[in-house]
Amino acid sequence: MTSGRLKNHCGQTAYSICPAGFQTAFCHIADKSALLLITPPTTKETLMKFPLMLILGGGMLLAGCQSTTPSLGANGEAELAKIRHVCIMARHESKDPNPELKREIATALSKYGISSESVNVDTNRKRLYSPACRYNLRYNTSGKGDGVNYISLLIRTPKQAVASLRAHPDFKTGNRQAEINRIIGQLLNKK
Repeated sequence: MTSGRLKNHCGQTAYSICPAGFQTAFCHIADKSALLLITPPTTKETLMKFPLMLILGGGMLLAGCQSTTPSLGANGEAELAKIRHVCIMARHESKDPNPELKREIATALSKYGISSESVNVDTNRKRLYSPACRYNLRYNTSGKGDGVNYISLLIRTPKQAVASLRAHPDFKTGNRQAEINRIIGQLLNKK
């Protein structure tokens, strides 16, 4: 790592911390934010290290997508503890590639002491904003049946997100409900 003072292309003096061989430049835009440009090295030795650094950096970013803990909204942990009833947002079965999933989610929620009901978004959207449906659960999947690649889940109130999780189920074990139970446990932040 190198650091030092430099003149950026806006004519301002700036401080830079950058990997050796890289150059930085940034400008203040309307005195409120900064634009940072990192230019790759130009020598042959450091030029060969550049793709390796990009690959390693990309791998580290993607590793964050494999989290088993939910992303919690503002006051999410306290909100999760208060949930006693959830309205599962369901589409018409002809439009849903995994219509059995809402029943499996309801069974998993009941395992954690949470009652649920399915609310058809197309015909009964107003129900989602009633006091009886304080918490809504939205889900989306990629794939069909046992070939589901991922399940995205979001619990929210009409005003804010409470918790979200993107999980990659393993239905090859044969116990589909146990896998859904595990995923719902992760969403509810149960240890």
